[in-house]
Amino acid sequence: MGSQYSVKFSATKSTHGLTATAVSISKTRTLCCIISTLIGCFRLGGRFALVHGYIHIGTLISTSAHYHISTLIQYLCHMDYSIDLIQNIERKWNQKWKDSNLYKVTENPKLPKYYVLDMFPYPSGSGLHVGHPLGYVASDIISRFKRLQGFNVLHPMGFDAFGLPAEQYAIETGQHPAVTTEKNINYFREQLSRMGFCYDWSREVKTCDPNYYKWTQWIFTQLFKSWYNPFTNKSEKIESLIAILNEEGTTRLFALDKCQVLIDAATWKNYDVSAREKLLMQFRLAYLDYADIWWCEMLGTVLANDEVKDGVSERGGHPVEKIKMRQWFLRITEFADRLLEGLNRVDFSESMKEMQRNWIGKSEGALVKFNVADADEVIEIFTTRPDTILGQHLWCWHRNMN
Repeated sequence: MGSQYSVKFSATKSTHGLTATAVSISKTRTLCCIISTLIGCFRLGGRFALVHGYIHIGTLISTSAHYHISTLIQYLCHMDYSIDLIQNIERKWNQKWKDSNLYKVTENPKLPKYYVLDMFPYPSGSGLHVGHPLGYVASDIISRFKRLQGFNVLHPMGFDAFGLPAEQYAIETGQHPAVTTEKNINYFREQLSRMGFCYDWSREVKTCDPNYYKWTQWIFTQLFKSWYNPFTNKSEKIESLIAILNEEGTTRLFALDKCQVLIDAATWKNYDVSAREKLLMQFRLAYLDYADIWWCEMLGTVLANDEVKDGVSERGGHPVEKIKMRQWFLRITEFADRLLEGLNRVDFSESMKEMQRNWIGKSEGALVKFNVADADEVIEIFTTRPDTILGQHLWCWHRNMN
């Protein structure tokens, strides 16, 4: 068991008559938590005078440690932490951390690896907002904790600087996006560095850098050249699909409902280049298809559903319309079962796993066909509760009778 600490005190800020109160701490293992809490309480600036306070320390902390913490409280309470002093201290130590490459990570096969990845911010001209450090503080704590446990921690930072936001900002300001984006990135990096986060800036990622997006383009070409083999439950080169088609056509694929057409090997071999490519497009992991999408003429681009609010674009409030357009898709749904199974083997919280399961959205049910009265038509539906269909039918019949 770790040592038990309880730190409770209140202090008044003599310059403005304000009150600062430290929260209680329990079941911590080092004095650093106490010291950090105390320092945090006294970094508001101005002179503090201790009104009352006490510290209770568990059995594993010596009397001398108790004395030193008490002395620290008294010292902090009577020290004048002006804004200038605080800024000078932070500038000094930020520079020391930078000069010494304190958080630079190198490969070390002797240490266990731990990867902490933050969501990369979009570098807008307004700089960081409160939502950014809200998440970054938590990941920073985890990174430091794992490093103290002996892990070789990789904790990089990057900037999601490509796409519609950068283009629109450039249009609004009349500047080239490369200029404004680089300027904003420098501003963000300065703000993040001043907060003291333990990022390895030598591994910084910028999605607008050609040295970065050449790899995303390479990944896309690999997806285009691959397909999901339902017989091996993994992605393979498209050549393995061609080998199957040369041998048996689409017989087994059609039986698994993985293909829209049923042909034999002879038919496949007689296809011209255009017909072959059209069939292969039904299997490629990156493929072209037609779909109803949101189109914004003012922005000149396709918008996702969450980028449209109340019939207009979320960015700029421009009108949008639904049109059918040919565009690129990724065949993610083929991997749904593997994604679900993989959640059982990752070290995530149960709430996070459940959120991922809901995002994947797999449902088990039945396809049901209904004949339309007095018409040569069939309506097919999917339901997760086929047992309720009879009740709905009887309710409709009863309603019509009345």
